[in-house]
Amino acid sequence: MIKRLAVSDEDRKHIITASLNPSDLVDDFFDYARVVIKKPWGEEYLVFKNDYTAVWILQINKGARTSMHAHPNKKTALVVLSGNVKCPTLQTEAILSKGQGFLIDKGVFHATEALSDGVIILETETPTNKKDLVRLHDHYGRSGQGYEGSEFHERLDPEMPHFHKHNERYHHGKRFGDSHISVVRYQNDYFLKSALPFLDADIACALKGNFFDSNGQCIVEVGDAFSWSDFKKQGHLKCVGESEFLLIKTI
Repeated sequence: MIKRLAVSDEDRKHIITASLNPSDLVDDFFDYARVVIKKPWGEEYLVFKNDYTAVWILQINKGARTSMHAHPNKKTALVVLSGNVKCPTLQTEAILSKGQGFLIDKGVFHATEALSDGVIILETETPTNKKDLVRLHDHYGRSGQGYEGSEFHERLDPEMPHFHKHNERYHHGKRFGDSHISVVRYQNDYFLKSALPFLDADIACALKGNFFDSNGQCIVEVGDAFSWSDFKKQGHLKCVGESEFLLIKTI
């Protein structure tokens, strides 16, 4: 189940009043593929990236939580791969377990708190700029601070699962917590439709390619997270050129 979180007037107010230096939000194009980012709540690392979307894995310690933060120019999706979490926004909060998540519009303030051991979250970011970040509140004194610098980097353990290797990038499934993840790529609609009956997933994230209905309306765009079974029922959807999906199947 994926629920969309739309930006509110309160979100916009806090973005406008935040003491931001625009240069702090500019992408520095750092290659995160070889590092783990240490956080006061745990750690995160990049597992896949193309020109449009980056996919990260967050491991959050029980009782810890991320900052209440927003991305002014970036759409994100959060999907629980294992464990239970509480996800507050400025307006509400929800309890999520594996196979559940949010599609979060640009500018929505949100946080994630681990309610159990072994919490693993998958996060997609569109576009891929890690510096597009505004921290409103933080339990660890990072309010108003930007994304972590190199002093918080550690070398990526080669045993940690990811999709950076060329021969494992597409159509090669890996386990993350209590979920099975793969990234698939298709040259055009014909090859995608031929493969659809054989692709089993609960949730999908569009990593490349926008899909339109017969009236030309965009139904799925890059960065969206959605029910894979619902997508498979939409046989008339069209995409121009290549498409890439991240597929999530809970175990």
